[in-house]
Amino acid sequence: MKPNTSDIPDGLRDVDTPALICDLARLRTNISGMAAAAAAGGKALRPHVKTHKCPNIARMQIEAGACGITVAKLGEAETFADEGFEDILIANTIVGAAKLQRLIALSGRVRIAAAVDSVDVLQGMIDAARQANVRLEAMIEVDSGHGRSGIRHSTTAAALAEHAIRSGSITIRGILTHEGHAYRTAPARMAEVATRVSIRMAEIAQAVSSVTGACPVISVGSTPTAQAMLGRPEPTEVRPGNYVFYDASQCALGASPADCALTVLATVIARPSGTEALIDAGVKALASDRHPLYGHGFVLNDPSAFLDWCSEEHGHLHLGLSTFRPGIGDRVRIVPAHACTCANMHPQIMIADGDQIVDVWRLAARDRLT
Repeated sequence: MKPNTSDIPDGLRDVDTPALICDLARLRTNISGMAAAAAAGGKALRPHVKTHKCPNIARMQIEAGACGITVAKLGEAETFADEGFEDILIANTIVGAAKLQRLIALSGRVRIAAAVDSVDVLQGMIDAARQANVRLEAMIEVDSGHGRSGIRHSTTAAALAEHAIRSGSITIRGILTHEGHAYRTAPARMAEVATRVSIRMAEIAQAVSSVTGACPVISVGSTPTAQAMLGRPEPTEVRPGNYVFYDASQCALGASPADCALTVLATVIARPSGTEALIDAGVKALASDRHPLYGHGFVLNDPSAFLDWCSEEHGHLHLGLSTFRPGIGDRVRIVPAHACTCANMHPQIMIADGDQIVDVWRLAARDRLT
């Protein structure tokens, strides 16, 4: 179906632009679909809420069966704890006295664990826990191919586990990884990535178990690999995030545009030529992330109409491959290149149910950078 002015529901025609819009039906379908798949695969689902930063959406995920939530920052953990969430994993290392004191305070309110990938990071947690006379939980982070943070050798994992045990202040809950290199992988090879990562994680888990006696949690996290991981025997927990919304990058990896729940509503403000249009949404509304195929995003229902470049307040729609010919003043809904960074640009999200905006939800953790 090609987009046209009739693709904009009447309830959206008076919304000032640019505006972040979430289709409630698609959101519900995405959340329930992943929860059902995780249950069928016998895996715990701990979604990464840095995608949406929205307590309302996280509650939907918990109600659908998630065991807890994952966050990227301590500040996000504090926000979601304030909103009543009781089981939180910080998929990041906590470094520095100020942050460690906040982690100690948070551990008195909720079940919390943080990542460790070096003796220095672990020792910081040990010292803080001893000073406060508390016990903290940690997850050993593994670099399974992404090339970011995480240990890279089984011997390092075993050494960290032994150091934690000797301290008497840290419980190693298990191991975690973010297989982010999946985003650089062709869709047809996603199962291969999942297999390699799972086998590697099992090897690390065995090294940890040789010291601790058990490695209860083997946690993996990536939306592109989620379905393949659910079919693997090694992981015990999956942490996808983007699946609640999907986006143009996920479509390039095999997701359907029909699954994309998040759009930025924008207005056409200029038509420089027959195959160009300018909209009032630039990187300040869509974020700077750009996909090689879809640019900063594509028009809902027509991926051939895409934003090949953006400035701060303008988006340039390339229409040369599309039959879409909007007029000045027409509205368009853009599926962003990356939903996570796009959502972070907005303080709130408008919830569309059919033709109407039915609610406005606060993205409570969007500015929690620390």
